[in-house]
Parts: sequence; structure tokens; C-alpha cells
Amino acid sequence: MKAPEVKALVDVLSERLNNAVNTLGRLEEQSNMTTLAIPSLQEAVKRLQTWTEEEDRDHEAYLNLKRDVEDLKKWKSDQKQEKDELTRRKWSFGPNLLAALIAFLGNLILLAINIWLMSSKK
Repeated sequence: MKAPEVKALVDVLSERLNNAVNTLGRLEEQSNMTTLAIPSLQEAVKRLQTWTEEEDRDHEAYLNLKRDVEDLKKWKSDQKQEKDELTRRKWSFGPNLLAALIAFLGNLILLAINIWLMSSKK
């Protein structure tokens, strides 16, 4: 090998070595940043677990409230159906009562006519 070829080869190798050193420097910086970030991530995980427990309690309270609202709606619906049933039953007496009254009055009129006819024959 000639000197210019060796010099070119040394230049290429030294450039690659410089690039490798720069890459290692960047990796070391990122590793340091990661090391610094781990405690804050652990703290965030703890807060998230605590928040999740609180959220679970809130969700349970929400489900209880939702169940209560559904029970109240069902109770209200049952009360309305009961009221409608009572109203229907009350009105169901109307036609029967009216028919009985008409029959009574009709019989009373027939009785009065019969008594009148009996009294006029004498």
C-alpha cells in the first residue's frame, strides 16, 4: 500500500471512530436522562395507582347512584301503574252503578204504574 492510500484509510477510520465516540456520548447523555427520569416515573405510577383506587371508589359511588335512580324510576312507574289501575277500577263501577240505578228506577216506575193501575180498577 502506498502512503496516500494508507492516509485515506486512516482518515476514514478516524472519522468513523469520531462518529462512534460522538454516538457513545449521546447514548451516555440519554442514559443519564433515563436514570433521572426513573424516580419521577415511579412517583407517577404510584400517583396513578392511588388515583385509580380513588376513581374506583368514585365509579362505585356512581354505580350506586345510577342504581338508586333506576330504582326510583321503577318505583315511579309502579306508582303510576297503580294509580292508573285504581282509576280504571273506579271508573269500572260507573256503568254498573248507572245500570243498577236505571234498573231500580225502572222497577220503581213499573211498581208505581202497577199500584196506580190497581188503585184505578177499584
